Amino acid sequence: MIVICKQGYMSTDEAALHLGEAYLPRQALHLTVGKHYVVFGINLAVRSNVHGTGVWLHILSDHRQLSWAPLILFDVIEPSVSQYWKVRVHEGGTVTLWPAEFYRRGFHEDLADRLPATEREFAELKKRIEDEATQKLC
Repeated sequence: MIVICKQGYMSTDEAALHLGEAYLPRQALHLTVGKHYVVFGINLAVRSNVHGTGVWLHILSDHRQLSWAPLILFDVIEPSVSQYWKVRVHEGGTVTLWPAEFYRRGFHEDLADRLPATEREFAELKKRIEDEATQKLC
């Protein structure tokens, strides 16, 4: 799945309308309008304290860090879901479509902490998902 950024942030009113009151508007998401982003996972958030209610994409920000951004900021240009994604339904109703690696306990924290083994694991996963997404564009 590949998306193109159409706006870098949402106003307070847009955030309340599209994601609910729990979303913190004008977050620094480190996105570039017009840039393509490969999607590494999707969250369908329901009444989340952080994300509100809406669809969130797991992408690499412009700082090259795995991060979240609301789908409403993007247009989808390659809609195929990844063969590497697995679906889970969580307590409270949130649904995630993530690669198996993302479900490993501590994966996101270890990646943020730049643990070498997790960085290697993510680099391999990143290559697979990026290759898959760009092949579908051709």
